[in-house]
Amino acid sequence: MKVCAILWSLGLSHRSASLMLGVFGVKLSHMSSWRDVQAAGEALRRKLKWKSARVVGVDGAWVNGKGMMVAVDLGDGEVLALAQIDEKDKHQVGAWLQALKQQHQIGAIVTDDLALYKEIARTLQVGHQVCQFHVRRWVGKALKALQEELAPEWLPLIPTLYALVQGLPSNGGKILYDIWLALPARSSTPTQQRTALEKLRDLVLRLSRDWQKYLEFYHDPGIPWTNNATERMIGKLKSRAKRVRGYKTSDGLLLGSWIAAQSWF
Repeated sequence: MKVCAILWSLGLSHRSASLMLGVFGVKLSHMSSWRDVQAAGEALRRKLKWKSARVVGVDGAWVNGKGMMVAVDLGDGEVLALAQIDEKDKHQVGAWLQALKQQHQIGAIVTDDLALYKEIARTLQVGHQVCQFHVRRWVGKALKALQEELAPEWLPLIPTLYALVQGLPSNGGKILYDIWLALPARSSTPTQQRTALEKLRDLVLRLSRDWQKYLEFYHDPGIPWTNNATERMIGKLKSRAKRVRGYKTSDGLLLGSWIAAQSWF
């Protein structure tokens, strides 16, 4: 009964859904509601198994204390796949994405700035857009900290780097590389703590190397420049998970998450 899945996804427990339906003369036990929700989740999973999705948002989350990977079709905003995998497990994430690429004909992924996604995208030979919300957040924090540590003669670089990350010029990678070349070489040993200037130097080099991954959306209008749609989907899953007593099995967690991810209206 689809109505059970709708009521459960809106936050009602199975007992509450049963009581509400009873008001309208529908006799249904809470266990019947549970079975209907499980069946609806499985039906959604089967329906989307072979759906074509050219651009996919990918992110990891902790739901009910378990690591979960979420893939969202960024064309229509629908959840595409869920898996109980720790985002930091490169081999499992890579194998999962490889299977998704084959099943859904994925051409590009949008992710946060974790290094493992960059390696996986190269291996799978798919386009890769790094979410600019994440980039601006970590770069902003790093530059704010460096502003307190750098010698005065290097402080003018801070607004320059802010402007590059905000403006995303197509030649930004070359500009950053030239800045890196002009900075003094590292003087501390690998076992010593980096100086503020060395931290700045490493940050500039990282941005220069990854610059093209920040600009993938320039070349394809179907690729968004952030992964906000996937973040919103994860928010829905976490919100529903907080309102249930707990998923007793991994499969129950996944099927319940499939239901929670749907937009019924």
